[in-house]
Amino acid sequence: MDVREALESIALIRRRIREPEIGQVYRALPATICSLLALLGGLLQALFVPDPLENLVAYVSIWSAMAFIGLSFTAGSVTSRDGLKSALAALTPFAPCLIAGVGLTYAMLRYHPQSATMLPGLWQILFALGVYQACRFLPRDALGVAGFYLFSGLTLLTTGIGDLSPWTMVLPFAFGQLLAAIVLAERRGHHHESI
Repeated sequence: MDVREALESIALIRRRIREPEIGQVYRALPATICSLLALLGGLLQALFVPDPLENLVAYVSIWSAMAFIGLSFTAGSVTSRDGLKSALAALTPFAPCLIAGVGLTYAMLRYHPQSATMLPGLWQILFALGVYQACRFLPRDALGVAGFYLFSGLTLLTTGIGDLSPWTMVLPFAFGQLLAAIVLAERRGHHHESI
């Protein structure tokens, strides 16, 4: 074994040791809070943006705010419990889908507003990719959560169900986050972790 192979082996061992540690930062409570935020977003949309096609910026602002609050709550709960390094490690799998979501949303609003009804489906597909990327740190059942978001997003894109109705965001994200909370709570029962 040469020096390069030895260093690669050490790096692999460090990653394997760190993986369970990172996986411990995902908890059921932040997922449950995000489920409630989806309900709040739907209520705000119904009250303040009854015709989203006439006010796309307000529609996107409400759902962006819900995503930002959920992400902030999740990052804050991880940081306060496990430190900034763990929070960054836990949120890193979601970075590509978040960056793509921001870019895609901007492009749709700026250049293709007539296609804005695709946003809920596209957001769900991007979130599915983030959950899938995080699955290496999660219980195997988390693949079902990623699959749910993918199925939901593709269903919206292929059927056009609801267009920009609040339900196209509320139902998938409230149910999907509740499903994630159940998966994480079951893991807690197996490992006797705190939520």
